[in-house]
Amino acid sequence: MSENKKLVLVLVALLIMAPFVWMFWSIQPEEREISQAERDASNLRYECRERLAGVLHDPSSAQWGIRDD
Repeated sequence: MSENKKLVLVLVALLIMAPFVWMFWSIQPEEREISQAERDASNLRYECRERLAGVLHDPSSAQWGIRDD
C-alpha cells in the first residue's frame, strides 16, 4: 500500500473518530444529590471523632476507620 493511501486512511479514521471523542469528552457526570440522612451521618461521624480526639492522649496516632455501614 502506498504512503498516500496510508495517510488518507489515517485521516479518514481520525475524522470518523473525532466527533465521538468530542462527545464523550464533553459529557459531564451527574452530580448526585446528598440526602439529609447522609449529611446527618457525616456530621455525627465528625462530631464523634472530634470528641474522641479531645480525650485521647495522642490523637495523631488514632486509626479512625471511618466506613459507611
